[in-house]
Amino acid sequence: MSSFAMFMHLVKSSISLVFDNLGAVFKVVSAWFLVQLAVALAFVVVLALFAGNPAGSPFLLTATAMSVVGALVGLVAASSIAVAWHRFGLLGEQPPAVNLRFGGLELRFALKSLVITIGFGVAYAIAGGIGMVTGSTVIMSVLVLAVAIVLIPIVFRVSLVLPATAVEETLGFKEAYEAGKGLGWWMVLATLALALPFAIATGILQFALGLLDGALPLVIVMAKAAAINLLMQMIMTVLALSVLTNGYKLAKEGDRSQPDVAGSAGAPA
Repeated sequence: MSSFAMFMHLVKSSISLVFDNLGAVFKVVSAWFLVQLAVALAFVVVLALFAGNPAGSPFLLTATAMSVVGALVGLVAASSIAVAWHRFGLLGEQPPAVNLRFGGLELRFALKSLVITIGFGVAYAIAGGIGMVTGSTVIMSVLVLAVAIVLIPIVFRVSLVLPATAVEETLGFKEAYEAGKGLGWWMVLATLALALPFAIATGILQFALGLLDGALPLVIVMAKAAAINLLMQMIMTVLALSVLTNGYKLAKEGDRSQPDVAGSAGAPA
């Protein structure tokens, strides 16, 4: 299979896995969507209550606390959703009607996700720090861009450890990187190709609603924006997870001349 054919296969199979199984998608994400929406709406209410005195200590403390809670809820939700979706795509395991599961498996998944994220963030921080020392915005931008170009495909290859963790298969970070040889950039490009239309649609929808919401209270407008952003984020998350699911299957098979990638059935090869 040529490189472009591999890219198209990742895109098509990921679209098929998601849109041929919208019932499973709803089960995997809906409960966590409501939880995250509740957290987001609570934050909006806090902003509205403190609108008259945003610089006060109670506001800052409350906003900071809610930001931390929101981040933790987001990590828990992302891990629960990812584990359930990877298990559906790779094992054919049907998700529960209400997916709020977070146990030892999801915790291991979350910790490995954090390791990857922190490693990537440290590399970015080092590049940015070097750029700041030079005092040149151009040098800093070039360094950060260079680090991104080098590291992003590496991150995708290393991230193959995540679907392996979800299905309780043993795979280390080094082994995941080696197994993903030739897949890194194609997973990156497939993810971008799938996410971009939804990102554009979100922007257009927010703009259109902004024109219609001129007479509505600010808190209602902010609540609508939070709901739309969360919904689109959930869809893009499942699509990105599907790319990783299918990338893992390709890496696991080794022979990519005739890959059998998770598709509409969500069943194992």
